[in-house]
Amino acid sequence: MKQIKSFNGLKFFTALIIVLLHTGDFRNFHIKDYPFRCGYLAVELFFILAGFLLARTYEKMSFSPVARTNTSTKLCKTYFFHRFNRLWPEYLLATVMFLSLSNTFFHVKIQPFFLNMVMMAGWGGVHVIYFVLWFVPVLFWCGCFLFNLLALEKEKSKNIIFPLIAVFCLFCLVDTKDHLPDILRPSFGYLSVGTIRGLLGLIIGIYTYWGCQALKSSKINWRPRFVTIALFIGEVISITGLGYIFIFQKKFTMNLFNVYFYISFLIGLLYFQKEKLLKFLSWKIWIPFSTISYSLYLTHEIIVRIFVVYLRRWTHTHVVWGSVLIVLLSVIFAFFCYYTQLGLRKALKKLAFKK
Repeated sequence: MKQIKSFNGLKFFTALIIVLLHTGDFRNFHIKDYPFRCGYLAVELFFILAGFLLARTYEKMSFSPVARTNTSTKLCKTYFFHRFNRLWPEYLLATVMFLSLSNTFFHVKIQPFFLNMVMMAGWGGVHVIYFVLWFVPVLFWCGCFLFNLLALEKEKSKNIIFPLIAVFCLFCLVDTKDHLPDILRPSFGYLSVGTIRGLLGLIIGIYTYWGCQALKSSKINWRPRFVTIALFIGEVISITGLGYIFIFQKKFTMNLFNVYFYISFLIGLLYFQKEKLLKFLSWKIWIPFSTISYSLYLTHEIIVRIFVVYLRRWTHTHVVWGSVLIVLLSVIFAFFCYYTQLGLRKALKKLAFKK
């Protein structure tokens, strides 16, 4: 499967937005001009991109000559172990490292330690010992759930089940309104707001991929000048819209749901390599940073909390330098954590796919 190079830079800059959001913890979050207050919506980009790649993976596994002999159950099992091997080692390392440092730098409750270890944090009211961990269980379990539906129900999922789930999620999110950032807040029984956001984002990403494939199979002519101009205008609008929401938006409005359209359009544009302003995302320099984007998301909160406890006074005085230093140390720490967990990932891969 050909790699989409521009996704490398996209993942890194999305993680960077979330880091910049959490740097607000060392300053007064309620100050009037504080930027990145809606940066939490950058997580939607991760979900939509994950859904896009889920549909792409399913297509590869289902329709390749070798995979055609596999049963639906075997496809589900293979996908489960691949996702577990991808997500759990870094998740485990971040959790253990957070708990190891907790006695020195901050206090946390460790009663639900085991449930956090097996990626059950945030489900059914399970306490999250490390706040940013909520994203991983949602991404893993919801992704496996949707992949299983695709593998077992196929066209029924595509035409009936997924649209119904998406509409249900959208109604739940509209109903929660001002509580979108409160990801652990119950929305529908045991489903949290974060779970609803994850399901909706993944499904939108899946349909974004199917839409791209439909355009690809139609052999649309991209050469006419008016098409190029229209795509460029759409790119400018999407980048401007996302930039305003992530950086300058202060309060909840229904316009926040436009992020789903902006993100889907930009991912499709990058997939077809028709971007103009975002060409820099394809630079090779972002490849190593892309590999640590997941670790950056999981571990940056440790650096932020250390600053909050020990350097709050200095960072209040030097806001810009404090932010730069947090981002720089978070990236360095993410590189360390990523390469530390590689051995565990290789061992899991051998165990899971041992013949």
